[in-house]
Amino acid sequence: MKGFFLWRPNSESSPPQPESRNRSPSTPATGIPEQITINSLTRSKSAEIAEARNEKGQVTDLKAYSKGESISITGVLKADGTAVEPGSKITIDSKDYIIESAEQTESNTEFVQYSITARTADSAEITEYETGA
Repeated sequence: MKGFFLWRPNSESSPPQPESRNRSPSTPATGIPEQITINSLTRSKSAEIAEARNEKGQVTDLKAYSKGESISITGVLKADGTAVEPGSKITIDSKDYIIESAEQTESNTEFVQYSITARTADSAEITEYETGA
């Protein structure tokens, strides 16, 4: 299989190295302030599953009825940076997501770390949170 390596620690040769993808996490994104330097972007796909059970409570059928995608972005917030708010819309690779959460971690020994979690589902139209709604 391509990309899968089996290495035995007792062998005399060094372990094989995976192929480099040479892709940086600087994927085209809008809705993220320029004051956030993106260090990583993680994508997760999922499906919502319905269960049918028999009289004993055992699952007899599973059916996927909706697919979604979540992303997690981590980065560094510059000194004059402004954070993004949950409920905002961001666009990555021409796909719209709604921000579910944003986390800012401050330390006296490191730069300000910033994390965003966002999601989309099927062909959902993303509507941002309106102040005063």
